[in-house]
Amino acid sequence: MPKLLLPAALLSFVLAESAFAAPPTPEKSAPVPAVAALDAIIAKLGDTDFRKRDDATRRLEAEGLKALPALKKALGHPDAEVRRRVYDLIPRIEIGAFVSPRRVTLKMSDKPLRAILDEITKQTGQKIEFWTTPNMAQQSHDCDFKDVPLWEAIDWICRDAKLVVQPSYNGDERITLQNQGGYTPHVHHAGAFRFVPVGFQMVRNTNFGLVGNSSSSGHRNETLTLTFQVFSEPRIPMLGVGEVRLTAAYDSNKNTMLAPANNNPLGDAVFFGGGMGGMMMRQQFISGFGNGNRSHMQQSQFQLNRPSEAATKLKVVRGELPITLLVEQKAIVVSDNILKAKGKKTSAGSTTFSFEDVTAQPNKQYQIKLHITESNKDNPNDWTWMNTMLQRIELQDDKGNKFQQYGTSWGGSGPNTVQMTLTYGAPPNGKIGKPSKFVFQQWRTIQHLVRFEFKDLPLP
Repeated sequence: MPKLLLPAALLSFVLAESAFAAPPTPEKSAPVPAVAALDAIIAKLGDTDFRKRDDATRRLEAEGLKALPALKKALGHPDAEVRRRVYDLIPRIEIGAFVSPRRVTLKMSDKPLRAILDEITKQTGQKIEFWTTPNMAQQSHDCDFKDVPLWEAIDWICRDAKLVVQPSYNGDERITLQNQGGYTPHVHHAGAFRFVPVGFQMVRNTNFGLVGNSSSSGHRNETLTLTFQVFSEPRIPMLGVGEVRLTAAYDSNKNTMLAPANNNPLGDAVFFGGGMGGMMMRQQFISGFGNGNRSHMQQSQFQLNRPSEAATKLKVVRGELPITLLVEQKAIVVSDNILKAKGKKTSAGSTTFSFEDVTAQPNKQYQIKLHITESNKDNPNDWTWMNTMLQRIELQDDKGNKFQQYGTSWGGSGPNTVQMTLTYGAPPNGKIGKPSKFVFQQWRTIQHLVRFEFKDLPLP
């Protein structure tokens, strides 16, 4: 069965239509059904007045999931402008539902930290661990959250209990908090995403030039780089981030700190694509699989200009970050008898597996040699898909227990081809049968643009 990472966002037409039936109103003897009301708004997407078209777009987007059935029906609308706007609205609403944050409403007084975190887990389904001393774990805390996004609740607790959110690099679906005697400042929340500036790095160079050569005078240049981390709720795995696009940056003396624009013929054009595709942002291709490292923390950076050394702070910086998100994974059994798979070739969607050899080793380990190719017409030069293989391939026994991977070698790699040798053995607990199923997780990804802002960051 496929594992859907999307929430109940893609509801059936029946459930969706029954969910937004309009309540009766005393002013009208016969209330307008919600479906008819939505159809009327959709019709305005083709109005001759652009203001009414834009207003209808905003109203439908605000309805969110409740508008999806009517919008999908309108894909066949006779008006071309209506069809175009509906076509744009549907993925925006679906992505908006997927990245909508889990929310917390909780009021507790004089309770230990574990009790508060357990209640947050009960409301959101998010597992939360914390590492601290037994005495600190038993200290009492108060909280009062009213419909607060999960990350805002977590950071409030971190400030109160002096905890720090630990990065995750391996796709762990837990949030881990650790006592470090303080908390992280300057955090920015953007729905289900959390931005944390790490620090500035300033590099200054001076070129002395040539004495006596008027055309070779000395000059100085410097770069100021801000590194930051972005966290997602673990239920929304990130595969990678693209290039930051800054929209504003000012120091404490009101000077702009935006770096000079490069001579990019595309300007700031951003092209989005999902699935096996990708997007181009300021001449940088972002793979549909990001960098292949599934996690809920990614790190990035951007450069700034420092026009005045008298300024002591970066007063404000605003930007947009494209993020590659994993929205769906579906387990496909490539071989249901791996020990007899030698010489066989099987496809799973656009990925083809050719098993060259499968051997049992003397140490009760199993070695699988295979050739994997990817049919990626959207981007035939994408090398990054192969980075995801180790997170998407599993060897199981006939009961679904997973073998542990003990070694991997790569060879014969190209943009859409790779030769792999995988070595598997029993997991540490040793409770596993003979290898049976070779399983591949088929991924569906999207590109999502997240806006962020940092304020009052001390300059070096």
